[in-house]
Amino acid sequence: MDVQRSILAATNGPDKEKVRDSIQESSNLSERWNDRRCQEEADKLVQFLLRPKMLKFLALHEAGHVIYYARCRCTVALLSPRIIHDRAKDLFVQQRSATYISNCQVVGDDEWSKLAQGYAAGGRCAAELMPEMDYAGDTIDQEQFTELHAKHHPGESGETMWLGAQAVVNKDLRDGWLRTKIDERADKISPILFPWLRH
Repeated sequence: MDVQRSILAATNGPDKEKVRDSIQESSNLSERWNDRRCQEEADKLVQFLLRPKMLKFLALHEAGHVIYYARCRCTVALLSPRIIHDRAKDLFVQQRSATYISNCQVVGDDEWSKLAQGYAAGGRCAAELMPEMDYAGDTIDQEQFTELHAKHHPGESGETMWLGAQAVVNKDLRDGWLRTKIDERADKISPILFPWLRH
């Protein structure tokens, strides 16, 4: 079964338990999984993932991150949907999908600009390639970049760099070749992001 058919099958209902089982396995919460609050968040996450076209949207979002983070030589790891326990606040929160980065080579302004594009690319790519979703999913991306920027540039706002990064990605996405590359990468990483598609 190809990736597109796998995604369609997963959102049509029969694989609901596979989605939930995958979330439980990825969450690795052991006994905390049975907490009522955790179960409620898991139910919401399953419903979110089963929305029509949502898996494709999330895959495009993460594909945008992967392609742009490579430009500043970041090491990336793709994380599947899971529930995370925030120990400090004793809360359970959804992580719908994520691209974790490490070992980024960021020194001067040019590298910081490229890193900002990496953070911004997920939302811009998904929103541009699937405008019918009317959603970008980049609120956390912006918060994380702003926090990272403030840590390394005390007293400076990262908003200007963030807006500039969004503008660069938007301009890049006028290139049909890039749009095709992002779409192809989304299909390639879907079985990694959504383990239930492998079966």
